[in-house]
Amino acid sequence: MSAVFLILLLLPAGAGVCAVARCQLAEGLAVAMLGLVAAGYLLALAGLLPLLGLLPWAAALAGVILVECRRGDNPAFFRGLWQGTAAFVLLALFYWWLCRGHSLADWDDFSHWGRAAKWMFTTDTLYTVPGCDDGYKSYPPATALWQVMLLQAGRWVWRGFREDILLYA
Repeated sequence: MSAVFLILLLLPAGAGVCAVARCQLAEGLAVAMLGLVAAGYLLALAGLLPLLGLLPWAAALAGVILVECRRGDNPAFFRGLWQGTAAFVLLALFYWWLCRGHSLADWDDFSHWGRAAKWMFTTDTLYTVPGCDDGYKSYPPATALWQVMLLQAGRWVWRGFREDILLYA
């Protein structure tokens, strides 16, 4: 369920960027994801981290609107989007299959991001605040912001903090 939810949440945002920029889906998804992280960082700096989960929903809605507005402009372009969509869905499902049921371990490369994301998820503050006991405060928060954003966007699908969703994100 989590894989289908995240795929359906991210595809419209990437397709919306493709509709405006006339690029391939891989490029559109990358731009959409980077834009979401940048907007999330601005929200976090403003102290509005609880609103982080609304960003993917807003981006998906904007993507659907942009695609519908541009649909009649170039039908061949939109037929070509299906190839990128199929590749993205297959790869995303493969990564979900690899990450399902896993948890973060102390020896893996993602455990420090997991601690930062858990801090941000439970306290609704950046992990660089003085009260945080995380040892990696000098790391940029983009990865942890992305993970927390997707966790908060799907709070009604999965309950609480899920480490397998962090790895999948």
